[in-house]
Amino acid sequence: MRRVRIPTTTPKPPEGSDPAGEPIAKDLAGPDLAEEIAIPVGGCPYYFYYNTRINYHWEHCHENNNKTGEYGHLGSDGYLHKTWYYADGTGFHPKLSKTPLTARQAETMAEYTKGAFIIPKPEEEQRRTEQRIQTWISDNRERVDDPLP
Repeated sequence: MRRVRIPTTTPKPPEGSDPAGEPIAKDLAGPDLAEEIAIPVGGCPYYFYYNTRINYHWEHCHENNNKTGEYGHLGSDGYLHKTWYYADGTGFHPKLSKTPLTARQAETMAEYTKGAFIIPKPEEEQRRTEQRIQTWISDNRERVDDPLP
């Protein structure tokens, strides 16, 4: 079995990918509903990011409660699907893109589809756990029979 290490931490997104909470152009935004929608209190600012090599997501919540972020995944169709978004009191404003995979991304996707990333089925994991317990019990029978010597 080939094992592949999946990094769970990665550097911040490149500069310029986050407009620091500034509103997007009015023609790209929805109708102005600021008076009708309550602005959430608390929880901001924060920064969130994860990357599994197949998909990723980052989000930045600014002090004014506006959120910017991006998420995407490597598609089995040979494309990288990305969604950049801006969310404020007027709603969620996504911008979608679809670009061909780079050679490295295509290799990662091929490893994934060939099964290099193997996740055990719950019943297999349960059987292995039960087997480990039974083996330990048989190897330590005297401790089980007399736990307080």
